[in-house]
Amino acid sequence: MCKTAPYLQVIRNIYTFAKKNNEMPSNLNAILRFRVLDKCLRSKEKVYHLADLIHAVNKELASTGEKRSVSERTIYDDLKFMKDDVEGFNAPIHRTNELGYHYEHDKFSIFNITLGKSDLEVLKDVLGTLKQISGKEQFKGMDSVISRLEETYNITNTSSTEPVMVFEHSLNEAGQQWVSSIYDSIKSKVALQVNYQPFEQEGYIVIISPYILKEYNNRWFLIGWDHKLEQITNLALDRIKEVTKSLQPYQVSDTFKITDYLKDIIGVSKDPTKVKETISLRVYGRQKNYIKTKPIHISQQILEESDESMLITIEVIPNYEMEAVILGFGEHVEVVGPVWLREKIGGRCEGMVGRYKVNQKRY
Repeated sequence: MCKTAPYLQVIRNIYTFAKKNNEMPSNLNAILRFRVLDKCLRSKEKVYHLADLIHAVNKELASTGEKRSVSERTIYDDLKFMKDDVEGFNAPIHRTNELGYHYEHDKFSIFNITLGKSDLEVLKDVLGTLKQISGKEQFKGMDSVISRLEETYNITNTSSTEPVMVFEHSLNEAGQQWVSSIYDSIKSKVALQVNYQPFEQEGYIVIISPYILKEYNNRWFLIGWDHKLEQITNLALDRIKEVTKSLQPYQVSDTFKITDYLKDIIGVSKDPTKVKETISLRVYGRQKNYIKTKPIHISQQILEESDESMLITIEVIPNYEMEAVILGFGEHVEVVGPVWLREKIGGRCEGMVGRYKVNQKRY
């Protein structure tokens, strides 16, 4: 019984072949050749000798706009690679004068996809989950991929039943519209000219080398190198009015690593003038269990705990997102230190109470 290569293994093998033969710029050419050869070798209607294989491959390449023709040596190398049982496909290729080149096993194909029932069920569930997020702007184009997978594996009704997983769907369309174009610029390392309009401020132009897109609290942010300020900055995508490619060269920061950039903050805002501090928080009531199982930050440490409360610390660079998270816990979390943060959060709480007192008769 011959070995059949799973779909991903097919792609890997063709990639290896193209790389081995210095054919990386035209690896799609190699994929087309293998597809044509595989079809010819499976044919029961026509005999394919070497000249016929060359003609079939050249005809297919010509239909794609390729002007160059393949040589005998190229087809020989292709067939040799297909037969290779280590780097190739272990294809059972045989040649006779009567039958020409053909597979010894009728049902063999290097593109055979063999999945067990359990694998198909898993793939079906995965495709159903992907369908839930495929409508998002940042995942546009996924629908066609899902359709091709369903057709390839003959999978139907991936969305006929109620979902067992539900994702949050951002309503921040103003920011989502830029995700795809910025993503492409990050992949191709192209600097961008951004027309940026902060809330309640004058708009301005930013030249930025985009490094990464990050979603936080259902909003998208672009983190990259600000060419004018010569430092890492972040831009909220929903404040972008226009994005165009910049003529300035893309700048790479040898010291920037996204994990290092994010590890000392909550959210995305990072003030280069501020340093990391120890924030002490006392947590009350049932909120203790919530914060135990879902830490406020990766640096969270529990210093003491009783039935009534729990004292924790986090090591972060203070920012607006940190304050928002603390305030989000309401009366269940109290800032113990540092003093400046306790006073600031206390002041904001007094401001909230003041609004309720001033407006209590309005409703």
